[in-house]
Amino acid sequence: MALNLSFLPFLNRVEKAAIKAVEREVEWFCLPAGQMLFREGDDADAFYLVRSGALAAFRNGALGRPDLIGYIRAGEPVGEMSLLDETPHSASVYALRDAELVRLPKASFERLTRKHASLM
Repeated sequence: MALNLSFLPFLNRVEKAAIKAVEREVEWFCLPAGQMLFREGDDADAFYLVRSGALAAFRNGALGRPDLIGYIRAGEPVGEMSLLDETPHSASVYALRDAELVRLPKASFERLTRKHASLM
């Protein structure tokens, strides 16, 4: 069953066929408050979209303390820059409160963006 991505306003500019293709490929999951989505330095293996909740990105700072980089809110992507640049994640991302996300695996992302240029 496909997940409806109409909660993402930036997809309004994308052709309907591309959106339908993405909806068939994404995986929906919950990330409980305090849980890590990915760690700074991890390889990017997916592109994520926040459906609800809030996340925060942290970088390793002075004396081993994490520095807050920013917040990621509902409707925003996360992990996309590392995926596009093919570089490790530059920050660790945690759920600040229970969050719902959708995940598009790297192979699906690459295949779909080759087929549907409007996704880029």
